[in-house]
Amino acid sequence: MPSDSVSNLNERRNLRFMQELRLLFGLMIGSTRKYVDPSKAVDILKEAFSSPSGVTDSQQDVSEFQHKLLEWLEDAFKADHVNPSSGEPGNLATAALTNPVTELFYGQFRAEGVHEGKVFTKQETFGQFPLQVNGFRDIHESLEATTMQDEIEAVNKDASSLKSGQELWFTRLPPVLTFELSRFQFNQQLGRPEKIHNKIEFPRVIYVDRYLENNKSITRQRRERSRILKEELSQVQSKLDRFMNYGSGSKRCPLHDILQYALEFAESKPPTSNSTCLSSSDVDMESPKQSISSSNKSLSGTTSSLASTESSDQSMCYVDAAPSPPSGDLSEPHTPQKDSPLQCQTEGQTEVFPAPRHVNDNELRVLRDCLRRWRTEVENDVRELQSTISTLECQLSQMYSDDAMQKFPYHLHAVLVHEGQAASGHYWAFIYDEERSMWLKFNDITISESSWAELERESVGGYHNASAYCLMYVDKSRIQDVSGEGQACRQVDSMETMPKDLQEMVVADNKAFAQEIEDWDAEQVKKSTGDPEVTIVAEHKPTQSAATQTMPISSQSSLPSCHAQLSFEDTVKAVYKALDTPHPTPPEAAFTRAAGFELKRLQESAKMLPRRLPKDDARLQHIVIYLCLNQADSNTQNIILLEQFSHLAILDQNLRAKAIRATSIDMINKMRRECGEKIKADYEQWHQRYHQFRQAAFMFVRGLQAYYKERFTEALPYFNQAWLHNMSAMSGKTALAGINTLLISYFRRKCLEHVNEEAMQQFEMDADVSDALTLMCNQILPSLAFLSQSGLDLDMKALEELRGKWCAFLEKELSQPKVEKLQDFLTKMFENWSEIKLERPQSVRLNSMMDLYKQYCDVINKAFDAGDIEKALTPS
Repeated sequence: MPSDSVSNLNERRNLRFMQELRLLFGLMIGSTRKYVDPSKAVDILKEAFSSPSGVTDSQQDVSEFQHKLLEWLEDAFKADHVNPSSGEPGNLATAALTNPVTELFYGQFRAEGVHEGKVFTKQETFGQFPLQVNGFRDIHESLEATTMQDEIEAVNKDASSLKSGQELWFTRLPPVLTFELSRFQFNQQLGRPEKIHNKIEFPRVIYVDRYLENNKSITRQRRERSRILKEELSQVQSKLDRFMNYGSGSKRCPLHDILQYALEFAESKPPTSNSTCLSSSDVDMESPKQSISSSNKSLSGTTSSLASTESSDQSMCYVDAAPSPPSGDLSEPHTPQKDSPLQCQTEGQTEVFPAPRHVNDNELRVLRDCLRRWRTEVENDVRELQSTISTLECQLSQMYSDDAMQKFPYHLHAVLVHEGQAASGHYWAFIYDEERSMWLKFNDITISESSWAELERESVGGYHNASAYCLMYVDKSRIQDVSGEGQACRQVDSMETMPKDLQEMVVADNKAFAQEIEDWDAEQVKKSTGDPEVTIVAEHKPTQSAATQTMPISSQSSLPSCHAQLSFEDTVKAVYKALDTPHPTPPEAAFTRAAGFELKRLQESAKMLPRRLPKDDARLQHIVIYLCLNQADSNTQNIILLEQFSHLAILDQNLRAKAIRATSIDMINKMRRECGEKIKADYEQWHQRYHQFRQAAFMFVRGLQAYYKERFTEALPYFNQAWLHNMSAMSGKTALAGINTLLISYFRRKCLEHVNEEAMQQFEMDADVSDALTLMCNQILPSLAFLSQSGLDLDMKALEELRGKWCAFLEKELSQPKVEKLQDFLTKMFENWSEIKLERPQSVRLNSMMDLYKQYCDVINKAFDAGDIEKALTPS
């Protein structure tokens, strides 16, 4: 295909992607849907990453993907095509000058230096600034190493003696500054890429003043000062090391400890109570004659001096084992050896006490004084060196902490995390929500609240196989309008901020969604009742009445409405049954009849439930059944029962049914005034608890569905999530607030056994154990944390058995890389699980659980037929 045709195809693709992305963001702001489908934009991305044969790459490197994405957006903005918002031709030159992608994400730096004796300077543009991880504690150290004067390897051997080096200075930094952490390297020996798991810290706020060209002079001065301080620090640390690692060979210890031990030896005395010191005549020794002879030869001429020492030190409990004269009888059984240790007889046992011998009081006194003085001198020297090190480190850490070098702060906005190995893994992101001042974790379809501690643990490196791959910082003062006028852009939080054409598209989508709801409601009514009075007018959607707006239901939550929809058909039946009388019935009386029908039905279901669990769980059909079984407050039960009628807008299509709905709203308002704030707190708590119970059931059902299809790696995370939601639901300590914990733990253990067997087989059989490591780290380790904190004996037993199976690998012949990976995995398996914070439960979309009761019954019957329910509820 000609290059110009390819170029035109790329331009059209980029424009299509831009339009879809624009609509996607518009819908995220103004849509009335619970979620927005991004499929069209994603399909264009897949198309762009497809090979000529049409095969899409399974996984893209995040830096490569971001580079491509920004490139497409930049091209789309500057393409000389019709402006989709105005319908007028765009101007290529003007668009290039005000390209928002370039303005927001691209910066520039100037490289200055000398190469093989020749001075050079060049200006370069960057989107993602690469930073090395190996050998650096934090990103400032890595930035310093990248930007300061660095030696360039000479290409020409003849010029290798000439000076070469360069330094980088940022001439323009973008409002969104992206750092790419280089965490992958190629292993020449193994012939494959490897991931670098080293720890590198990054701050919440980074000041970039020292790297700017306009601060070149002062930065160079401070770098020189830092160099001097680091050299001095290295010298002082070297001196301190000689004190703290004194000695030769492999055995080294602090010098002041050595002196202290020597002082303790000099001051040691044998015990004087309940012991008998043995003199030389009392020591029973049997030595080879040859040894005694050689000993006597080396000790000739010392008898007199030792004897005088013994006589002058009778008060001390030391044994001066003077040898016999050379002419003495060497076979004498009680002849002591020279320098034998002091022996004391204590209750039939002989103990050895190291103590100085052959020394008088004056000598000991001098020795003790010297040792004390030396120890004090060494301790003072160590303290002085440590103080100097602290001072130097403080000066280095505060080198750029003054106001002059902290004028340009960048705040951490997003962290992209990769977990796994170089060949495989999983990405997720932490993004800071300015409006709520908190971190959010975006993991596939799950968005959960997070904390800085969790972000650090999963991002800095060294924790399992997860580490940050990309850091995005923002200059809050310069996130501005793309028009280039310099004023801060308005918060995009409403339809009014959108261009007119985009508003029209969002409004049209909302109308289509409203029509879908009306059509669905009408279809449900037709299925449940054939009342001819119920008619749906397609051109008009009933609006919420003033009375509805005063209901004590949280307007920010859809839980009450969703829980009311669970009994949609039964509610409609009850209403029309109440209206089915020969004479007109006042709204109050009709509502009382309808509510009575429903209350009787629900109470009967609640009475039957305990003996039917877990095969047929009617709690999933209605929240009032759940409330009855868990002894909720009667006022709460009444309000939630009234919601069953007040939340069904479809009743407004019939005048008499509409009157019943209005009556329920009035009664809710009356109960709110009478009960006060306490009922509101209880009401919201019960809705949340019931929601947690239904989410636990949803996860449990999904896990069972995958389990019985033998998709164990898919099922295990569902069982873990079911456990988390169940814990939240059962926080009220009531027996029927959640699913039986024995059920969840049983299937989780069985599933974990299968996943573990698969991981062990892959680890043993495959030369490349990346797949096995992914299973081990992503599935097995998190599940072990759940087992260890469940409090169930069977879970702890399974945990120990699983550990034993992996430890058995140590007895097998494995390659060195496998041994290293196994040891790392075993270290994590034996962590203190009680200190590990379990992950947050993943939220389930409300509309995903509408047919939960039927799915539960179907899959539980399978479990009964397989005999698993009996095994789970009657553990051995």
